[in-house]
Amino acid sequence: MRKTITFLLVGGCLAMLTVGSAWAGERYGNQARQRERIRQGVHSGELTRVEARTLHREQRHIRHARKLAWADGHLSKPERARLHKIQKRAGNHIYGLKHNRWRY
Repeated sequence: MRKTITFLLVGGCLAMLTVGSAWAGERYGNQARQRERIRQGVHSGELTRVEARTLHREQRHIRHARKLAWADGHLSKPERARLHKIQKRAGNHIYGLKHNRWRY
């Protein structure tokens, strides 16, 4: 009986870790890729420092919005859609500035 309870507790902890890492990827994966795109753009000369500063400010806004959305421990469908929308817009801004389509 004791071994069964221990097995269930360990299995539950492993399941929680798996779900937690999936949530972390969902929460920060796209933003990490965008930060890397900005860093690479500065390194290659595609982005100026002023453009990079503007993009980093936008990323900071997204982090704040994500923090507020997750404040209650749950991400609702409308919150998820809003975060996706602002993340997509930020990705388009990065693309545009790296390819000189427009400047701020």
